[in-house]
Amino acid sequence: MKEGWEEKKLGEVCTFENGDRGKNYPSRSKFVKAGIPFVNTGHLENKKIQFKEMNFISKETYDLISRGKFIEGDLLFCLRGSLGKFALVETGMTGAIASSLVIVRPSRDISSDYLSYFFGSSMCEKMIGQFAGGAAQPNLGAKDLMKFQIPIPPISEQKEIVALLDEAFAAIDTAKANIEKNIENANELFQSRLNEIISRKGEGWEEKRLGDLSYIKSGGTPLRSKKEYWNDGNIPWYSSGELNDLYTSKPNRFITKEGLENSNAKLFSKGSLLIGMYDTAALKMSIADRDASFNQAIAGVEPIDDLNLIFVLNSINAIKPKILKERRGVRQKNLSLKKIKDINIDIPPIEVQNNIVCDLEIFQEHIDNIIHGYHHKLSNIKELKQSLLQKAFAGELT
Repeated sequence: MKEGWEEKKLGEVCTFENGDRGKNYPSRSKFVKAGIPFVNTGHLENKKIQFKEMNFISKETYDLISRGKFIEGDLLFCLRGSLGKFALVETGMTGAIASSLVIVRPSRDISSDYLSYFFGSSMCEKMIGQFAGGAAQPNLGAKDLMKFQIPIPPISEQKEIVALLDEAFAAIDTAKANIEKNIENANELFQSRLNEIISRKGEGWEEKRLGDLSYIKSGGTPLRSKKEYWNDGNIPWYSSGELNDLYTSKPNRFITKEGLENSNAKLFSKGSLLIGMYDTAALKMSIADRDASFNQAIAGVEPIDDLNLIFVLNSINAIKPKILKERRGVRQKNLSLKKIKDINIDIPPIEVQNNIVCDLEIFQEHIDNIIHGYHHKLSNIKELKQSLLQKAFAGELT
């Protein structure tokens, strides 16, 4: 340990306060459009409290709460679910916490910013693993958090460490933002190339409705109450959330032949195109890599003419913004089965379709290699941050 430094437990340098879990705990019915923030785990992001989907309570409700009220300089730490997420309460901010969080209030012996960097370090991550155990849904208690060991330098040196880390992390975050922008540009480059190729019509191209080129049907709703339809099932069953960018993978559920026969769903053959119909999954698409069935949130497409479904998938992606404008609904922007059947696609002869798919696959591989390189750089940036934090808490930065 560096001279002048001490190893202490968090309970020696901080106080801890859980949320009020009694009769005055605010239910959803107590939330108001504007008022005092009532913060839960979902509001903690990038070490800050995010207000995008914040819940608010009235001053009257806030006054009834006996504990769990935070002030500037506190840290909010997640004890359940997204274990280890945290946020530093910024200047002038007050509010109350949900039961999944705990307030950590530093004493004069430790800087809030220094503690914030500790919570983001691999040192803290290891202690979370040590005290939370290996349960499927690990939890921590405030008493566990109090036992975490932290190196404590003099307060002046803490401030010096924070200043050095702030400067280094600001430069790293700028580099990270540039890399993420490059990834975005690479994806846009593929989309631009896709639009160019699909729009380059030649001899033999025809505009046709997807419904005239293929058999299209939405999924069904089997009787979920009958467990025997699911327990020993061997027919893959997909929901729209399981659709990927190209091919499906192993589904989370399987249904029996009897379960399928007692629903209005249909078994679609391997190679069919699956299209999401509802809300954020609308026009999310995958090629089925196995015979499968699916729920009513998916439309299945099986060709009845010579048709390369990867060409169709790319064609729909090229005109996706235009199609999405046709969605109906206010809260959920949905696509009807009719809208999917009415999608117009410019179709060339099958040989041309196959050549276009081949060209796009080569270009996609090139883009994927570029993006992989950028993701490797992002991984290096994450490692650099942890290396700096490790040096900071070993006393090697000052």
